[in-house]
Amino acid sequence: MWRQLPEARFHVAAKQVSGRYALLVWSAKSTRFDAVEGADSFVIENGKIVFQSIHYGLTQRGGAIDNGVTEGPQTR
Repeated sequence: MWRQLPEARFHVAAKQVSGRYALLVWSAKSTRFDAVEGADSFVIENGKIVFQSIHYGLTQRGGAIDNGVTEGPQTR
């Protein structure tokens, strides 16, 4: 993600937590791409992230749209 979004500025649009589950909805602007429809979901156990999934779409500066990117699942 950091290669696609160098020097990114993130905006968190929403956060929800329910028990051991959390969701962040976000967007970002960088020098290379803008990230749209960003969403991270987490499962937290004993204060640690045990699962994370990440999804976002990229809009190239200048208007062309790149296919959406999905990273995950990631286990820690």
